[in-house]
Amino acid sequence: NPSTWLAHNNLGLLLRQAGRTEEALEHFEQALRIQPDSPEARDNVGAILFDLGKTTEAMGYYEQALRLNPHRAEAYYNLGTALARLDKNEEAVSYYEQALQIEPDYVEAHNNLGNVLFRLGRVSEAIGHYQHALQLKSDYAEAHFNLGVALASSDRLDEAIEHYQRALVWMPNLAQVHFR
Repeated sequence: NPSTWLAHNNLGLLLRQAGRTEEALEHFEQALRIQPDSPEARDNVGAILFDLGKTTEAMGYYEQALRLNPHRAEAYYNLGTALARLDKNEEAVSYYEQALQIEPDYVEAHNNLGNVLFRLGRVSEAIGHYQHALQLKSDYAEAHFNLGVALASSDRLDEAIEHYQRALVWMPNLAQVHFR
């Protein structure tokens, strides 16, 4: 039913997944016109803008989603990811931690928190978050790769090799592993 915000929102999600970004944005914006107080639709518009490289504009939508629902882990996660893209890693840590307070098993938040902690030189903390992500999702190739990088930087080479190999099992075309 095209008159419902949820139908537009769900169609937008499918279009985004299919790589049809501009069409997805149109449906998310239509969902917002119908249901302006939807934190989910605001978050989704932000995600599309982020995909299009409009990071600052996306952040505005994520912040609006949080004002509408301050318990929305995805909005905190998305703000953390946007801040990390802008190299505001200390701020990103705070948002990822808030996402994890709401949703402790948020696998991607553990992985991305590990990434910003690693960039900040907090390698042992990063390793802990990568390991936590892998406890939750053992086939998460990106976390295996990131853990391998962190372990290698700590001269734990045998363990790093093991995680690079696991990353390749789950994602054989993971180019980063081939170039390490």
